[in-house]
Amino acid sequence: MGQNVFNNDVRINGNLTVTGNRLPSFDRDELTLETSAIYVVPWESFRVWDAINTPLPSEGLLETCLAHASFPYNPSSLDTPCFVAGRAFRVLSVVGRVEAAGTDGSAVTAVIKKAASATAITAGTALHTGTFNLKGTAATNQTLSLSATSTDLDIASGTCIGVDFTGTLTTATGCITITLSPAVSPDDLRLVGGTFATNTPSIQTPDLHAGGSSTRYCRFQFQLPPEYQAGESVQVRLHSGMLTHVADTTATVAIEAYLSDRERGPGSNLCPTAAQNINSLTLADQTFVITATSLEPGDVLDIRLTIAINDAAGGSAVVGCIGEVAMLLGIRG
Repeated sequence: MGQNVFNNDVRINGNLTVTGNRLPSFDRDELTLETSAIYVVPWESFRVWDAINTPLPSEGLLETCLAHASFPYNPSSLDTPCFVAGRAFRVLSVVGRVEAAGTDGSAVTAVIKKAASATAITAGTALHTGTFNLKGTAATNQTLSLSATSTDLDIASGTCIGVDFTGTLTTATGCITITLSPAVSPDDLRLVGGTFATNTPSIQTPDLHAGGSSTRYCRFQFQLPPEYQAGESVQVRLHSGMLTHVADTTATVAIEAYLSDRERGPGSNLCPTAAQNINSLTLADQTFVITATSLEPGDVLDIRLTIAINDAAGGSAVVGCIGEVAMLLGIRG
């Protein structure tokens, strides 16, 4: 079949169906420019800002990096440390198991304590309330209630954990295990999953009430997709606000964005938008403009989020929250 050639304009009042190739094909500039196409950033993209190989801590703990300190005891055991921290940790649980109960007529107990260098374990700080009963039921676990004082559970680098016995052990035999997590840096945000089907994940600060001025960070990278139109709009949108109570002074979010040049030299911050107020219990969108003049498809943006809270009030939880992070892009296609 030959070609039909139309030398003048052609008007088709109905639909045009093309079964073969359209030659020439559409040029991208012929496509309609969409100025704010939304790309939600997945939660797993967020990292510890100064340790890019580390996922953002969940629930305030690095739950995949647990450590354990165990102390097996017997009738000849003495007050002694069983663990010296090589870095900062947080105590998650203390569980003891009686294998053979002591038989002395008086109380036979143990308290698990922490103690700094040059401090005897007997003079240390208890990690839990109550005591571990070495005369308890044989072959049975005893889970001790952790101290309600949060700082008691922080184990600084160089601090030891040990056991302080009271009474005569006689035949007492068993084991005590302390579960720890590497401590979260005080400048990290955290990824909170909440209860499935009740809560959805969000990025949050810890409770910062009465904490004065505190700044928390996280970081992610975003590659501009092939459909991004070079030089067109790039924005970061944070759906953010406060949980439980507002700060009595200020609460803000901010963005810094740098273009990766593939040679470890990022240039200058591409986000001129100043920190924005989030001191409200109604979460709302806060939008940050990225200077996009030189940006092209495939470019990688290295972005740091900041929540800064200043609160001096006592007794009420003050938590900053980001419920969604999205990139808004100018695209064709």
